[in-house]
Amino acid sequence: MHFDVDAKTNSNLFSILFFPHLLLQLSGFHFHIPSVRHPDGNRIWPQYRFEAILFFGRCIALLGLAWMRKVATFQSDGKDKSRPSIFPSFLIAMITTAGADIVASNYKKLGKNSRTLRDLNGPKGAILLMSSSLFHATLHSIMTCDRLSVQFAALSVVQLSAFGMTLRRKTIITQRQGVALYGLVLILGMIVIISELKRDETLYFGLTFGNIAALLRFHFRMNKYILWTAVAFFVSKMMQEQGFITVDEEWHVPSAVTTLILISYAIRYDWVLRKKLSLQQG
Repeated sequence: MHFDVDAKTNSNLFSILFFPHLLLQLSGFHFHIPSVRHPDGNRIWPQYRFEAILFFGRCIALLGLAWMRKVATFQSDGKDKSRPSIFPSFLIAMITTAGADIVASNYKKLGKNSRTLRDLNGPKGAILLMSSSLFHATLHSIMTCDRLSVQFAALSVVQLSAFGMTLRRKTIITQRQGVALYGLVLILGMIVIISELKRDETLYFGLTFGNIAALLRFHFRMNKYILWTAVAFFVSKMMQEQGFITVDEEWHVPSAVTTLILISYAIRYDWVLRKKLSLQQG
């Protein structure tokens, strides 16, 4: 993609490229859906539709930010080698999170609140790991805020997830296939993110702090805004330090250890819930 044209042309090109995604997202409001979430969880419901719009907006905003940074880099002939600040993308992520919390709060008052992943009908350990991938997606989108591929991968996850739910609603796929499809979509998104982190030599650092963020939220119920603010400041400090890129290998062991802890936590979480259900049925 070439950016050696004026700013107005680049702005128009961006609009042309991503306007179809906006139409696709808005088209979901044309269809009639039940007022409450289906018991299997893997179908579109009103709360999800509004939250999906918010996260679609986050993807577009981050894409726009990455686009502007690419344009600036090309127009400077690549002379600016400094790392871009992560705080504009962090602010976009937090605004989206606040919006989603407002939507959830309103539906909670109506007695219809449902968490997209945690309330999905499926193996709870696997679902918890899927939930942890969203922490990685948020952190890594912030870390790679100048990469179009990462932001577009996140946009694809949002829209392909809704497509999978539509297939389930039309009974084209089973519940198990729907959960597997959603997991596959998340994995494909993570492959793109991992590729960019590896290119930046920040892969193991990113994996470590994505795992830590998930564990702090899941096990210790740490306030998400305090959690993300602390993570953003620490990551920003580390990424701006001279020579940081050359020391990602130092994070091999921490990333492996935190990954094992997270997987162990998910297995135990699944076991505890199964045992509790067994006692209730017995």
